[in-house]
Amino acid sequence: MQKLNIPFQNKNITAYSSIELNSKAPSVIFIHGNSMSQKIWQKQMESSLTNNYQLISFDLPGHGESDNLTTYDVEIFTNAVLALVNHLQLKGYIIAGNSLGGDLILQASKQLNNCKGIMLVDTPPLPKPGDMNKALLPNPLAGMFFSADYDEANLPALANAVFLNTSTIADFFINDFKWSDKKFRAELLASVIAGNYNDEVVAAAQLQIPLAVVVGKQEKIVNPDYFPTLTLPTLWNKIELIDNAAHCPQW
Repeated sequence: MQKLNIPFQNKNITAYSSIELNSKAPSVIFIHGNSMSQKIWQKQMESSLTNNYQLISFDLPGHGESDNLTTYDVEIFTNAVLALVNHLQLKGYIIAGNSLGGDLILQASKQLNNCKGIMLVDTPPLPKPGDMNKALLPNPLAGMFFSADYDEANLPALANAVFLNTSTIADFFINDFKWSDKKFRAELLASVIAGNYNDEVVAAAQLQIPLAVVVGKQEKIVNPDYFPTLTLPTLWNKIELIDNAAHCPQW
């Protein structure tokens, strides 16, 4: 893997590329979810996909190996995605996001120049105002993703809510959650409550490029029945329900 440092707000975003950036292979960018890291895409980054594609994963600010920022909101995270895309100067690419990563793709969708396609992985598009009752399943543990303070004893249970069962839990998930800048969670929620974001339901309905939607069939946080209610004019194939998978089916 080639390690890359992407400048952003006088800080650095850490990214990894499977092959040299000057390759002519088609590119795929992967964005992780809330309080996770690029490690959640490890199985893709180390797969046979690297034979035909340039795979790029990165850590959002305040996550993984990327620097912490002094403040966070939806716009800042969106601009971080755009900073990476613009820095890489890719001629054509597909971009995939899991959970929050998919939200950021929809937030940035009108500015993703040269993008050939989008994949949302367990990302329910956020309407405006942000009423997510139809999109989310009742799970009290999900609130941990939007709070600076949390009980560390609940992290194994949160991992069980994200993954299918204990045998499929990524061993780094809890460490990634604890390592991420805890203040971003509360500040991200505050920016949503304040309405400082683009309507993602509208953004999905206005896409001009193919959209793939992937959902874990055994989801414990997101309601799989929410996705068929959306207007998705560029939906590629069909909404893909992945059996034996929960919130991170790519793992």
